[in-house]
Amino acid sequence: MEQAIGNGEVVILDKGAVKETRKSLFGFSLPRLPFLERGAKEQGPGEEDGFDQIEATIASVRSIGYGKWEITLENGAKWSTTEAFRGPDPRAGKTLTIRRAALGSYIAKIGAARAVRVKRVE
Repeated sequence: MEQAIGNGEVVILDKGAVKETRKSLFGFSLPRLPFLERGAKEQGPGEEDGFDQIEATIASVRSIGYGKWEITLENGAKWSTTEAFRGPDPRAGKTLTIRRAALGSYIAKIGAARAVRVKRVE
């Protein structure tokens, strides 16, 4: 086992690393990866590890025209709005909540502004 670990054939991940990886991949369509889903099956719906939504701080924003925005989060994830954002323009430092919606879509909300549909770009 030690030799396999030394050669890089076996990798050991702690629960915290798996959780952070799952959180950083929120919004991407990925194949089923059993080693990332294992801890999620032990949790009930709506529990912390379920990742039905994330909260993150906005690092930067860029207008992409017609009231749409590209939003970069502090962890480097990029999301873009798929419809015009109504309300005050999003700004760096604000907290953004993104949650799963129907049919594989996502909805983002910044403060008290109306929620808008978003998609993960990068």
